[in-house]
Amino acid sequence: MSFAWPLRGQFGHWWGALIPGAAAAVCIALIHPDPCGRSLFAQAVILGSLGFALGGENIPYGKLILKVMDAPSMTDVTAELGIIFFIGASWGALGMTLLGLAAAEKRMPASAFGGFVWVGAATLAAVSFMDVDRFEGSAALFWLILAHGYNFFFLKSRLVRLFSAYGIFGFGLGFLTAVLLLFFGRRGQIPGTWWVLRDQIFGGIGGIFLGLAILHGIRRQLAPAVRSDLRIERPGFVFFTVFIPGVNACDAAVKWLANASGLDPFFSLIILTAYALPLVFFGVYFLKADPARFSDSASDRLLIRSSLYFFWYLSFLAISKSVLYSGWNSWEGAFSLFLAHAAILTFVLPQFAVK
Repeated sequence: MSFAWPLRGQFGHWWGALIPGAAAAVCIALIHPDPCGRSLFAQAVILGSLGFALGGENIPYGKLILKVMDAPSMTDVTAELGIIFFIGASWGALGMTLLGLAAAEKRMPASAFGGFVWVGAATLAAVSFMDVDRFEGSAALFWLILAHGYNFFFLKSRLVRLFSAYGIFGFGLGFLTAVLLLFFGRRGQIPGTWWVLRDQIFGGIGGIFLGLAILHGIRRQLAPAVRSDLRIERPGFVFFTVFIPGVNACDAAVKWLANASGLDPFFSLIILTAYALPLVFFGVYFLKADPARFSDSASDRLLIRSSLYFFWYLSFLAISKSVLYSGWNSWEGAFSLFLAHAAILTFVLPQFAVK
């Protein structure tokens, strides 16, 4: 999560926020014992991404953080710090609640899952293309009520409530801690410069609480229902490997073309082709894949390999959209961390494979 959240920051908007939701789904699928963990991935990656995309959509925080940074002391911005906690909690509450629906002890019917997806897509379209700035946070509130209402009347899952509580506290605390470290670090009260890594700190603390929520559920023997269903497995992997990287690649490509008037058109074509080829490959692969690929140990290997592709692709996309246009002088410390994180995951994730 400390990898996924700064990747989100490189792209912004709801399409960037899909990335930590997908990373959270990878975490829950790999930490949970097989087969229940692997079988819930397809639902978790769609619902989790939707939750994190909607949780912070249309809630601005840039000016709020600047106001905190310029304050003479913390006592002058206690209300603003409370709002910062609320913003982080909003992200975590909705993202973790929808993850909880995917991991619930009772399987969500395909019709209910489809309803959540379509209503979520419509909500994202509304907050993206309509003038709804005066309704800041309304999408997150609506979805929290919808998700908990569905759980209260139908699923009655303790895991949903557990995940939601950890999400509220963990991500609220993560955002607040990241901003406080910036506040004290800029005043020379913290040695070094590591405190500038706001997104890494926020995502890391939220990820710790995500892991604690998963382990808490395991200790209480709240096992997710096994969900193997090709109608969801195949679209889930396409969503993970094609749609999320693709929509962020489209954003990078649009910005590239808007600023590439002085660049060689052939060079621009090569870059855009490099963005598109992996998406086409994985799209064709998963649409044509044999159903056996989505079951048992084959699904385990598929999840790990898809996850490694996901993180490497988005890392190179985030780096290339800056470096290829502005040159190596635009290299950021975050880019080095992206490559280091991806390299670590390349070693760590295969260790989760079921023997």
